[in-house]
Amino acid sequence: MPPRLWIADVGCPPRIPVPGVAYVGRSNKRRVELTLWEASLLEAIRDFETWSEITWPKALDSHGHHQSRVWFGPIRSEPFVEAPDAELGRGPLFRQRCRELAATAGISPECRQPFKP
Repeated sequence: MPPRLWIADVGCPPRIPVPGVAYVGRSNKRRVELTLWEASLLEAIRDFETWSEITWPKALDSHGHHQSRVWFGPIRSEPFVEAPDAELGRGPLFRQRCRELAATAGISPECRQPFKP
């Protein structure tokens, strides 16, 4: 499958989209508080089963590996941990996976403070 640019944006997609670009509107206003990296992670977790070619445990291991080498930006605890609660139509598995990913980045969802595993 060829790569395709996928843009999830708070609000409605543009009326005249750019050819070859998939626009998806999201109603979660908490996404506005996220960095581009955090929003990308949220979107990846949201549709993980649809788009991923690896298992969830492998994805967690890979993220932890890359995060430890600071190849990607940091994940801020409060916005990233609270945004999933406002996603519509997502079940407990989505929120659990967000908490697990936050844990691999050294964030404790319960106390909203960095922790050392």
